[in-house]
Amino acid sequence: MPEPTVLMTANAYRTKIVEPFVRKLKDVVRSIVAQYLELRSTVDGLRSRLFHEIANNERLMDRIAEESQANTKLSEIAKDYKWVRHVLGEEQTDSIVAQARAEEQPRKRSALPKSKERER
Repeated sequence: MPEPTVLMTANAYRTKIVEPFVRKLKDVVRSIVAQYLELRSTVDGLRSRLFHEIANNERLMDRIAEESQANTKLSEIAKDYKWVRHVLGEEQTDSIVAQARAEEQPRKRSALPKSKERER
């Protein structure tokens, strides 16, 4: 803030220099407070989204672990099946699988509700 001139009164100094400076200062503070409140609101929204995404991420990680276990079990079953095909032969294994499927279909049909049976 500039110093008062030699012949300037206190009242003139206040009205010409101090009051405009205080008004500008108030405007700057208002602007800073408005920007702060806007940024705070944005940060709160982003924090909320972050917590939501963290929860989704944890859920997906659990699902990945479950699918990985299922995949491991299926890989073991596939290896066992390959050994069975190797030991019994492909033709005999295929005929056993076809026979088992043929025996299972009548059981599935009898287990269906009657309304589903009529639709066929």
